[in-house]
Amino acid sequence: MLPTLKEYYVRYAYLIVMVIFVICSLLMFSFMRNTTTISLIDAVAALCSIAFAITYNLVREQRNYWLYVIRSAKAIIDPNDLKKVDYTDKSAYAKEFSITRQPLISAIMSTIAAAILTYVSYLAIPNYFTYCVFFIGIVVYPIAACGIYYYILKYSIAQTLLFLTNKKNDYHQKNNLTTLICWDLFNYTLVNLALVLPIANRADFSLKEGYYSINFIGAMLILMIIVGFFTIITAKAQRKYSFIGELLSGEIDAVSMQSTPIIQKYGSTIRTNYLWYFFICIIWTIFSCVFFGTFIPVKSFTAIYLFCLLPILIIFCLERHLSLYNQFHYATIIQHHLQQDENLVELIKNIDKQAHARQVEIKKI
Repeated sequence: MLPTLKEYYVRYAYLIVMVIFVICSLLMFSFMRNTTTISLIDAVAALCSIAFAITYNLVREQRNYWLYVIRSAKAIIDPNDLKKVDYTDKSAYAKEFSITRQPLISAIMSTIAAAILTYVSYLAIPNYFTYCVFFIGIVVYPIAACGIYYYILKYSIAQTLLFLTNKKNDYHQKNNLTTLICWDLFNYTLVNLALVLPIANRADFSLKEGYYSINFIGAMLILMIIVGFFTIITAKAQRKYSFIGELLSGEIDAVSMQSTPIIQKYGSTIRTNYLWYFFICIIWTIFSCVFFGTFIPVKSFTAIYLFCLLPILIIFCLERHLSLYNQFHYATIIQHHLQQDENLVELIKNIDKQAHARQVEIKKI
C-alpha cells in the first residue's frame, strides 16, 4: 500500500538527517586527522566550506525532487493538502521564495552563521577550541541543517502542489550543464582545500628539505591518490530524480544536457579510464615536485598542492559530465513514461465522459 504524502516525507526526512550527520562526521574526522593544532583560520575555513556546500546542494535539489515524487504517485495525496496551499500572504511568499528557491542565499547565510559561531567559540573558550570545533561540525551544524531542511521541505511540497494544481511556475531560471558542473566543481574544491591544506603542518609534508625530499614526494603521492579516489566518488553524486522534476517543471536546458561527454567519445572501459587517472596522478605529482624544486625558490605547500590538484579537477569535470549525462538520459525515459501515463489518464477520463453522456441520452430516449 502506498504511503500518504506525510508518511513519505517523514521517512525521507529521517533519511536525509542520517545522511547529513554521516557526511558532516566524515568531513570533520578528516579535518581533525589532517591537522595537528587547529587555528582560527583553519576552523573557519573548514566549517564554512562544509556549511556552504551542504546547504547549497540541500536547497537546490528539493522542490524538483518533490515534483517527481508527487507527479509519479509515490505517495497518496490527501485532498485537504491541496486546500492548504495558499500564497495570499505576499511577505511569507517572498520569504519562502528567497530561501527555498535561491540556494546561494541559503548557503551564504549558513556560511555566515558558521563563521560567527566559530569566532564566538574561539573568544569564549580558547582552551577548548579544538573540542568546540569538533562539536560544532558533527552536532551543531547537522542539527541546524536539519532545521533548514524541515523549512525547505514544508514549502517545497506546498510549491509543488501549487504548480500541479495551477500549472504555474514563477521561477524562470533554468539549470544547464555548465552551471551544474561549475557549481559542483566549486563546492568540491572549496571543501577539498579547507580540509586538506591544514595537512601542511604535519611532519610528513614538511618542506625543510625541499621539494626533492623522498619523504615529501612519497607523502604527496599517497595524498593525491587518496584525493583522486574521493574525487571520482564525489563526481558520481546522484540527482536523477531532481532531473525528472526539472523536466516536468521546465527548469532544465535539455539541449545543453544532451552534449556527449568526452569520456564517452574517446574513452574506453571504466577500468581503463581509472588506470589512466591513477598513472596521471602519479606522473603529474612527481613532475610537480621536480618542477617546483627546480624553478620555484619559495617553499609553499599550498602552491604545490594546487598545482598537483589541476589534473584531478579536470578529471572531476569529465566524470561529472558523464554522470550527469547518464542521469539525465535516465530522467528523460522516466519523464516520457510519466507523460504517457498522463495521456492515458486523460484518454480514460474522456472515454468515461463519453460513456456517461451516452447513458444520459439513452435514459432520455
